[in-house]
Amino acid sequence: MGKSDGVCKVCRTQDETLIHLFYECNNGNICWSSVENILFMIIGKPILLDLKTVIFGIPSENEVLDKHEIDCCNLMLTYTKWIIWKHRNNVRYNNTPIQHGHDISNQMVNECKNNVHLLKSSKKFHKIHVKTKLLLQNILDFQV
Repeated sequence: MGKSDGVCKVCRTQDETLIHLFYECNNGNICWSSVENILFMIIGKPILLDLKTVIFGIPSENEVLDKHEIDCCNLMLTYTKWIIWKHRNNVRYNNTPIQHGHDISNQMVNECKNNVHLLKSSKKFHKIHVKTKLLLQNILDFQV
């Protein structure tokens, strides 16, 4: 593996920093806009994904969301950042074409669905709060 030249591998116009990659990059902006819409459809409440929320997640002291909704949102934010990072590395190391932000958010939903299926088949699923189970079911029911 060679050293990076410091330029964003996705947009190829700006310096590559975590803030740029996960929030400022044009492709990331499209992705987060899609994720806001997906979260609204799953949670049923509007979620504003500003820089602080994208980087650090939704804090537990939230006036609009309950603990289960916060956990579900933060799970999906984490998966989205994971997909963005994987995409960046595929562009960087495998020369794969750059994907549109909507495609990245759809991959996030599919990744979440795969992991919810794994969770549902685990022995600990019965210990999960009923509201969390309903939100996880909303993820499974979501159509990409």
